[in-house]
Amino acid sequence: MAKDESGISAISEESIGYLEDVKKGKPRKFAMICKGTSVISLVVYKKGNVEKHKKEAKQSGKGQFYFGVVDGKGLDIRFVLARTDGFESAPVKSTSLKGFLDESAELKCRPYFEIVDASPLVLDEEDPLVARFLKLQEPALQACEAHPDRAAEINALCLQIGGHLDQEQPDQATPKLDELESLLGGLGGAKKPTSSVDDSGLEAKLVGVLKALKPLLDKAIELHPNRKAELIASVMNVRDEIKNKQYGLAQTDVTALGQLLNSLVGATETTSNTSAMFNERLKALLPAIKAAIGTPIGDQAKSIVSEAAGFAGKKDFARANQLLDQVQELLNKGKSTDAAEAPQAATETQKGATEPAADMKHQERFEAAKMRIEPKLQEACQAKPEKNDALLKIWNFALDQALDGNLTSANAAMEKLETAITKLMEAAQPPSGETQLPAPSGSAPVSNVALQQSLLAWDAARKQMEAELQTFEQQILGLFSDDLRLPVVKQNIRKLDVVLGDYAEELRDRLDDAYNAPVEYKPGLCAEASVVLNRYRAYLNTDPFIKAVARNRVKPIDIEGVLGKTLDAVAKNLGG
Repeated sequence: MAKDESGISAISEESIGYLEDVKKGKPRKFAMICKGTSVISLVVYKKGNVEKHKKEAKQSGKGQFYFGVVDGKGLDIRFVLARTDGFESAPVKSTSLKGFLDESAELKCRPYFEIVDASPLVLDEEDPLVARFLKLQEPALQACEAHPDRAAEINALCLQIGGHLDQEQPDQATPKLDELESLLGGLGGAKKPTSSVDDSGLEAKLVGVLKALKPLLDKAIELHPNRKAELIASVMNVRDEIKNKQYGLAQTDVTALGQLLNSLVGATETTSNTSAMFNERLKALLPAIKAAIGTPIGDQAKSIVSEAAGFAGKKDFARANQLLDQVQELLNKGKSTDAAEAPQAATETQKGATEPAADMKHQERFEAAKMRIEPKLQEACQAKPEKNDALLKIWNFALDQALDGNLTSANAAMEKLETAITKLMEAAQPPSGETQLPAPSGSAPVSNVALQQSLLAWDAARKQMEAELQTFEQQILGLFSDDLRLPVVKQNIRKLDVVLGDYAEELRDRLDDAYNAPVEYKPGLCAEASVVLNRYRAYLNTDPFIKAVARNRVKPIDIEGVLGKTLDAVAKNLGG
């Protein structure tokens, strides 16, 4: 088992035991420390306060703290993080988590992360209060069917009880259980639970509830296509709980699913109203913003407005309005100073009053193009590796323009790239009536020793570069800490994330796939890794931002030199 320098295990034997429980279908909770692209430590537990386990996880090293629920069955293990807890994305790649569990726990599994609105409940099956609550599930379902006008009240009470039990709050759960029993006993046809439960009847009722939710599910997916995977996963989770006869959990989760679907379907009109209110507020601020253009406060306000428009485009109106609050404060501070310039700026405002609204449309258009074109770009780079440099140059230019806020230029570049890819792929198609056969590789498999050397070398280079970039970022932010341009600097500094972003992660994943593959599949997977490597190499060679970082006077960093040298060594191992 892997240990840190102090001899503390990155994951304890107790945590490994709880993960084995998860593989048997029993959900547990987890606390995790991650740093960069790596998992530092993992604590899996059944009971106890999250702060206690946070301290335990931090004994193995410092980093970002994550917590949630881990569940699953067999080899598939799901690590669930909730938006209500502040998590919007997975902490690391699933392959990094898999590698950590392989090395630290010798646990063979297929782990993955999932982001949900609210964390699922984890109930202690040995707790008498939990047993009492689970026995109430069948009467609660019967009461909801017999008294649909009281269903919302019953479901809300079940959710409250489940929440108290999940957080180990018996004092709060007990009176709510009494209330639920009293409510169910007072409804016609609903009796207090007995020790005997008709599992087949309860299973049928739960399946019926899922079927009844189907139209609502379809409507929610239609209105929120970006939530499709999450919603379907929630349905599958309930089905698995029913299949495994975890009827108490299934009842709680299907109730939560129904409330989520109702909120998503009913939120459309609310979102529309919120959007209109945001646009009206933005419109009212525009004259003052235009009046201040050319001053430090005006430039900063314009930058914040662009950021607000981006959040509004993503329907995150809470964050968008917070940014408009900042703009209002800035304008109030500079009002007296800039009053003399206001009339002339107000005239200009009339010409560009819709600029932020247009920015939102441009941003949405760019994000849609990015999602549409990226898989086409990967396919084109694999089909025509000799065109990698030219295609990636346009792609990187578009990304840089978007990061700088030049969305018109970014979208134009995306259109140019898509046209180029279409023509390239059409030219690569065989004439009608002919069959294009794959070219025989004729190459021997790359040895696992060479692949392991490549993985170790690449991980070391990434860690070195990550440390240098973090130091560079802190130095830059320190220089501008008291400068009005700090928000703009913060926005631009995010370009550093791209250096060790998707390309670096994808290369690591491809090397890992090749290392773990059977011998007969290694040549093909090594060829795929070479394509990714060449694409990354072209990016490092041509990207203007990479060159600018190498020339800066604060802390020059030869990104291309450090990473490129390792890439060359990896390419040699792959036979490139």
